[in-house]
Amino acid sequence: MDGRARGIASARVREIAGVSAVYLIVASVIAWLSYALAGMDGGWLTHDADRFHAMASAMLSGLTPYIDFIDPKPPLLYGFVAVIDGIATPGMLDIPVVTLLNVLSAMLLFHFGRDLYGFVAGFSAGLLFLVSAVAAEGYVLFAEPFAAFFLLLGLYAAIDGKASAAGICTGIAGGFKQYALFGILPLIWLIWLRGDRSFCQLFCGFAAAVVLPFLAVFLLWGPDALAAAAYWTFGVIPAYLSGTMTGVPDYRPDNPLSFLINLTLSIAVVFPTLVFAGGSIVRRGLRSPEEHIFAAYAVIFLTTLLIRQYLHYWMLILPFLALLACREFADRDFRETRQNDLG
Repeated sequence: MDGRARGIASARVREIAGVSAVYLIVASVIAWLSYALAGMDGGWLTHDADRFHAMASAMLSGLTPYIDFIDPKPPLLYGFVAVIDGIATPGMLDIPVVTLLNVLSAMLLFHFGRDLYGFVAGFSAGLLFLVSAVAAEGYVLFAEPFAAFFLLLGLYAAIDGKASAAGICTGIAGGFKQYALFGILPLIWLIWLRGDRSFCQLFCGFAAAVVLPFLAVFLLWGPDALAAAAYWTFGVIPAYLSGTMTGVPDYRPDNPLSFLINLTLSIAVVFPTLVFAGGSIVRRGLRSPEEHIFAAYAVIFLTTLLIRQYLHYWMLILPFLALLACREFADRDFRETRQNDLG
């Protein structure tokens, strides 16, 4: 029995190593093309990335974040960018870091898909995510690849019964992108479906992860910086939603036609993934608790497109669409008999 267990473990390691290698090769080719498009100058600075590095530069120069330089993103994101900018020339590590995050996210999707539907479906889910992320600006520095990885890691922990870790990971995701905080809602539903009593652990982990970056701002720069950080992370949300935010560059359609055009163009770039996922849902429905959770994540983050139609917003949606789409590649035994009980 021990020999059999060792053989299974060895096969599992080889499987993970092989899938990881394929994903890494695919993502590396995409990353190389991204560098080529950037002119091999050390980074591809989008408007958002330019502001991230500007905030990091201010922090590293001894200036006060959110006062000497302002931008409406959470402090954890800027702290991380400051760390990598302290290691290498600003912009140099952008694409490698984001590429690694995408590979890790793809591996989590492989895990979910393999356990629910079999190897082919799991492998396809991860690969579909890596490729479709190109159209969603997933290989340049935005907050979404960070948030997507930690959302998936939180879901992995929750399915494994680790509510505190799930809350921490989801809170960390929100530390990179405010919208990701809504990722706590499917986890609440998941815990309710399981019928356990781990809500307290979930919320405590979540709250700790959300609060600690602001505590770091207070300790490093004082109460004024803390108040400014809280405002530019959360207090500015009504102005952001209404399009009346001042102090930082902003974009919002100024008429219904512009909104419709932007939304249509945004959908068009990920249309194949959206069609495959939607077709699978129409054909098979949502048959397991996990599939309801995946759909809940997708619906929650799809609503953010009503606020802004940025391509990179799809990075929070694509992982869950990929999982739903790749059910069509489920092994026969999984398709007919698998009824997972959320761990």
